[in-house]
Amino acid sequence: MAACLSTNPRLLFKTVKLNSPALTRKSRVFPSRRSMVRSNAEGTNVKSQSSVKKERQLTSEEHWAWHAPHIRHWHGEWKIWKPVEGDALQKSFRSVRSFQFKDDEKSAFDHVNDWYEEKGDLTMTPLSGVTWEITRQDHSLPDGIMHPARPSHRVLCVNPKGEGAWVQQQFKGPQEGLYLEVFFSNGPEAQLSVPFGFDAKGTFLASLIVEDSADSKERPDPAWKSQAWASPVPDVLPKEFPSFISTDQIAGIEQKITPELVASESIALWDGYCRRIADDDVVEYTLIAIPLGIVLCVPRSLHLVVGKPFSMSATWHVSRHEVTRVMASYSESGELLELSRGDYTH
Repeated sequence: MAACLSTNPRLLFKTVKLNSPALTRKSRVFPSRRSMVRSNAEGTNVKSQSSVKKERQLTSEEHWAWHAPHIRHWHGEWKIWKPVEGDALQKSFRSVRSFQFKDDEKSAFDHVNDWYEEKGDLTMTPLSGVTWEITRQDHSLPDGIMHPARPSHRVLCVNPKGEGAWVQQQFKGPQEGLYLEVFFSNGPEAQLSVPFGFDAKGTFLASLIVEDSADSKERPDPAWKSQAWASPVPDVLPKEFPSFISTDQIAGIEQKITPELVASESIALWDGYCRRIADDDVVEYTLIAIPLGIVLCVPRSLHLVVGKPFSMSATWHVSRHEVTRVMASYSESGELLELSRGDYTH
């Protein structure tokens, strides 16, 4: 059987079910831990309370336009961890991701990745150094934007700022894994990508890519550091969870989009890192803290969610009084139900 997140004796944590008693929302300062893998025993037994303000059906052309803020050059650094194997860094790269429109109508763009080690070697081929042409006609589909490198995924944006995720459409079983990449922004000139998920062997991988907008796709000076994010990103996973001051009435704006490109916006209450998808949801989740105030919430094992509704999320602790959560929700048949982004402020 593939490894679960709870099998490594070096890691301290406890896994609970969503319908177990939750900690009070006022108990938000987490204790120090030797490892930041922890059960989601906080804020998950209460369904989201929301009031829909507006809903609209997007065309694929409108959704294509929502993705436009990403189309620029990005310089950054990329770090990867395997939490089940410990807190230490697995891999580290410098990153240049280049997106360039090819015409004034913005109907097509080229995408090139350049992932390299600090000493300058090109790495991660064939995904690095390849140029992909992505067009509105061929890749902007009724269920999202398809990248030719991974036809099983779609880019879904929840608003015109391009905020959202690159998300897997269908969970077909543990043997195929499950992966998504969440996009956060720190203003129009900086973004934080969080790729995470399970590979085909059941190994959980977590990554961070901090990126600043750049003028060209050329590699920056070796001394480059992000101006928008803490740089360099720490190599070791955090020793404690982010502190977050909250009350029972921490409210915010939640934006959603479905695979049919139905976008909605509502006022919602913070309901924890993971959300119960159905009344009988008994999926076991695990929380993993990674640098820059990110907390991931994932199933303890993909084998445990076969035939059950479930979710995966990344929450960014912007400050002690503000969190942003991006969540992908799946049905019991493994189909993507929706992608949501909530911004909650106390």
